[in-house]
Amino acid sequence: MPTVADTRAPASAESPLVAAVEGTFGGTSLASSDAYRRLLGAGVPTQKDEAFRYVSLRRLRGDAFRIFSGSPARVRDAPPLSFPGLEGRRVTLVNGRHSEGLSTLVRPASGFSWIDAEDAADFGTDQDGCDFFSDLNGLVAPPLFHIDVPPGTRVEEPVHLVLRSASSGEAVSVVCARVLVTVGEGASLDLVTTTDGVGPGRYLADHHLRFELAPDSTVRHFNYHGDPDDSFFFHLTEAELRERSSYSSFHLAFGGHLSRVRHRIELVGEGASAALSGAEVLGDDREHHKHIVVHHRAPACRSHQHFKTILGQNAVTSYDGAIVVEPVAQKTDAYQLGANLVLSDTARAHVKPALYIGADDVKCSHGATVGQIEEEELLYVRSRGIPLAEARRMLVFGFAGEVLEAIDLPSVRAEFECLVGLRLAGVDRPAEKAEGAAGTCRATGDGRRATEPPNPEPRTPSPGRGGSSPPPDKGTPS
Repeated sequence: MPTVADTRAPASAESPLVAAVEGTFGGTSLASSDAYRRLLGAGVPTQKDEAFRYVSLRRLRGDAFRIFSGSPARVRDAPPLSFPGLEGRRVTLVNGRHSEGLSTLVRPASGFSWIDAEDAADFGTDQDGCDFFSDLNGLVAPPLFHIDVPPGTRVEEPVHLVLRSASSGEAVSVVCARVLVTVGEGASLDLVTTTDGVGPGRYLADHHLRFELAPDSTVRHFNYHGDPDDSFFFHLTEAELRERSSYSSFHLAFGGHLSRVRHRIELVGEGASAALSGAEVLGDDREHHKHIVVHHRAPACRSHQHFKTILGQNAVTSYDGAIVVEPVAQKTDAYQLGANLVLSDTARAHVKPALYIGADDVKCSHGATVGQIEEEELLYVRSRGIPLAEARRMLVFGFAGEVLEAIDLPSVRAEFECLVGLRLAGVDRPAEKAEGAAGTCRATGDGRRATEPPNPEPRTPSPGRGGSSPPPDKGTPS
């Protein structure tokens, strides 16, 4: 079947990003690679590409770009975000390269190891999963960073992996990271990943994280995107699950100038299970998009997706989620739900769940909602003497609380709840306290630039359009 690259004219002249790729890699050995040829042949996707239908990629056409892999000295001036109890468990990559100076876990801990691997021949997305940004990552990223957990090993404490982007100069810096996590048979790992950025300029971060789970292994993954609001952010997470392995992930984001995350989950062993969930709070004109494919390739596998998004002002989001069930994957149990709470007349939420089922003995369902706060619920809270703005914040927090409460690592759950609560209360930085907030998060990170929350009072909500259940009898969210 012909690829997109086969049907388009060369695009380097019309795309500053493609021109930067050509200027950096043209004439080098990488110019003969399939990824390079696809990038120059296809160019940056447009909204005519179904996978990018709702993504405003025109925002990439107004800036000059520079492929950047340096590490400015000032990168050390901003400490990475820190979670309570994980202060000594941090491993930091700056523009994809390991930084001992910003890491507190300097050497591999007992039970697992890491290495900067020069040979990445077996790492990456297959042809069916390739897109412009996975190809860009393959060209730009330094040697992959490989975390390995041996068979039978249980890593007792979570590991905090920081993916930091450092920019330089007037052009938008293109920076990439490439991380492979292999978990041996019967092993387990809790991984917290956070992204942030520093430097005098703007950047486009294009990160690729891949998990390979052996039989009977377990990974719990918690991800927070703390990139500046003027950044471009593209992130691909892949997971390949063998027999009876289990992968779960939670994703927290506040959006950016343009951000898009992809999840590609391959259930290739009988009895494997995957659970994906997340929460996003978007305001101003930020964009955040999710593109998810969960592929059931073996019998008796389970998958679950549940995402909540809160939008204010002119924010835009999309949830494009697909469940694919092969004929061999009998006894599949799969579910997906994307729910959106819209707080303004100008915010836009797009949802496109899809099921592609080739087996006949399955249990599969999907759902999508776009709604507003219900007037009855607002009156219920206000009848207890709570001011309008605070009542709305409580209901909005309750909407996100359903997925936040499911986080099964207490220290991460507390920090994520606090970050969401402070954002909704009007705090411009996660580490600062605002009037009316429940408290100050212990998580700190100076790399994130000032942001604004969604407007809590853009209009009077209409009844019957979604929202959350009446809150418990308490004054503020926990």
